[in-house]
Amino acid sequence: SEFIHADRALIFKYNWDSNTCFCQYEWFGEVLESVKEQLIEVELSEITSWVENHKQGKSFQISDVDDYRGESSEIIKLRGIKSLISVPFFIGNECAGFISFDSIQKKHTYTSKENGLLEVFGQIYARLMQRFELEQKLKSE
Repeated sequence: SEFIHADRALIFKYNWDSNTCFCQYEWFGEVLESVKEQLIEVELSEITSWVENHKQGKSFQISDVDDYRGESSEIIKLRGIKSLISVPFFIGNECAGFISFDSIQKKHTYTSKENGLLEVFGQIYARLMQRFELEQKLKSE
């Protein structure tokens, strides 16, 4: 996340059966505190715009939180986020989750080059997840 000047990176997995998502991993800069425990079970109804974009393979970006009037805007503002982008990742044809990058110290509009880089990162992460799950399955047999 340092490469794209984000202050926090979060990896979320979708749980389509319970209509929730949860934060699986978190990285944050030295001056920040963890928010992972606050994101253990997020109702998808709270982030419908994000989910719809992700299902279509599109990222979701808020360049200026002060101008954003969508769902969860107050929660995002309370966490001190100024800008964010979330990029989906897929396993097979299913959207398995997303990676969110938060800009807290200053606003940031992500370029198409940055967005493309984040999409590649999401694909790499999805492949690693698939490999890990396959290895676990093979070990248990």
